[in-house]
Amino acid sequence: EAFIYSGTLDCFGKSRHQHTGVYMSALEAAANKAKDREKGFGSIEDFLTGEREEFYPDVEELPAKEMLSREKEILGFYYSSHPLKEYNRYIETFAEDMELVNSMRSEGEVLVAGMIKSIRHHITKSKKEKMAFLELEDTKNSVDVVVFPKIYTDNIMHLNEDNIIAVKGIFTPNNEDGTGSITARKIMTLGHALEENTATLKITIDTEKSTPDRVFQIKTLLARFKGRLPVNIVFILPNKCRVLMSVSEEYEVCPEIEFLELLKQVPGVIDIEFVQTDALGLDAENYITDTWSIA
Repeated sequence: EAFIYSGTLDCFGKSRHQHTGVYMSALEAAANKAKDREKGFGSIEDFLTGEREEFYPDVEELPAKEMLSREKEILGFYYSSHPLKEYNRYIETFAEDMELVNSMRSEGEVLVAGMIKSIRHHITKSKKEKMAFLELEDTKNSVDVVVFPKIYTDNIMHLNEDNIIAVKGIFTPNNEDGTGSITARKIMTLGHALEENTATLKITIDTEKSTPDRVFQIKTLLARFKGRLPVNIVFILPNKCRVLMSVSEEYEVCPEIEFLELLKQVPGVIDIEFVQTDALGLDAENYITDTWSIA
């Protein structure tokens, strides 16, 4: 299993899920053949030449999150990809680059976002209060975060390894090793960080790839993840003309990760974008600029 889930066998051109379906029977067959040879028995396969047909089950690959989780469990790091990769474009709309943060040579306020790579809980000597030291990573770099008792208590539900969070705080450089650490002043989920630090969620739908109930599906999701971020929906019509739908205030959203995952599954949704300003950059030649409401 370690060879399969670490990606060692990927070079054979079969998916990891396919390998998991045959490796037990392959090991069993090899063990039986070894026993037969010890006894001096042969098999008809020993006399056959040429390539032998291999059977692998026709199954879909393991979900990306499960595959990456097993990779890290075995290797201690992510090998084939990174869980943050699909959220990078969203994070980049508001968060500062960790490499640039670590290169700062003076104290300053920063906003970063990433995955909790490791966490060390600690109890203060004076008041016996709980606090924590985090290593927060993006797809390329990491930064240390100190979470003092008040912030720790308010955000304990988010402080688990592999959780994606945003941290606003004060970066203090360490002149000895050229890095530093962030003292957290505020910790947010990705959804709350996007809600607070972007202006609009823009959803683009290709009507030729969607179903008639697409608006109802999106409306249901927006109602479930109610928040304060305005939403605009762009419909691409068969003639390539684009129609902008402005969603009413009662369907403003808090775009948590679960919401984003469910939204991607709505037929026809081809792009999810967080815009930093109210201006959506519409091209008047390609857009119908009249806006209308979902409700």
